Amino acid sequence: MTHFYKMQEFYSIAGITRQAMWKYQQRQQQMEEISDQVLNIMSEIRSRHKRMGCRSMYYTTRGAVS
Repeated sequence: MTHFYKMQEFYSIAGITRQAMWKYQQRQQQMEEISDQVLNIMSEIRSRHKRMGCRSMYYTTRGAVS
């Protein structure tokens, strides 16, 4: 299946450039990787310390994610 529009047309309609779209995708990917790291660390802590609150977990893991 093919489409009749060029990507450049979509970019111009949206008012962005190819570079802006690329940077946006890179930022999204980086944030997703960081979110996955945080979720893994928090679930590991939660499995060992079931009664630890969110604030305690925050202060415990502040420097763990890079």
